[in-house]
Amino acid sequence: MPAVFDPAAEGWEPDEEPGFTQLIGPIWRRRVDRVLRFGLVIETRHLNRDGALHGGMFLAFFDHAVGIVASEAGNAARQVTIQLNTQFIKGAAAGQFVEIESEVVSQSRSYMFMRGVCRCGPVTLAAADGIWKKLHSI
Repeated sequence: MPAVFDPAAEGWEPDEEPGFTQLIGPIWRRRVDRVLRFGLVIETRHLNRDGALHGGMFLAFFDHAVGIVASEAGNAARQVTIQLNTQFIKGAAAGQFVEIESEVVSQSRSYMFMRGVCRCGPVTLAAADGIWKKLHSI
């Protein structure tokens, strides 16, 4: 049986975001050349009935990772996801480590237009793009 990937040994830090993220994680984060990346070791609880990473887990992971990058880049107290489009390309199995890297495509005073890619090593598993609404007051 192959050894389980240890993110901490590779320089990843636990993502301490509260709430729902604690239920789907642990999610890991690290900054590489000023780019914030998020990682996840796939567990059996993240799988669909066919033994691949569940589409809903992909979506939750994208929403979190891309949303955090939007929050860092935006100039607002809070933001909410108003649209998230995802293209599923390839599956992933338990024990694999997947990463999401995100970028700001464009932003206005009220909206963030974002894009993200999920990979396992060099293999692209999924891509997403979406719109986040900046909330200027709570």
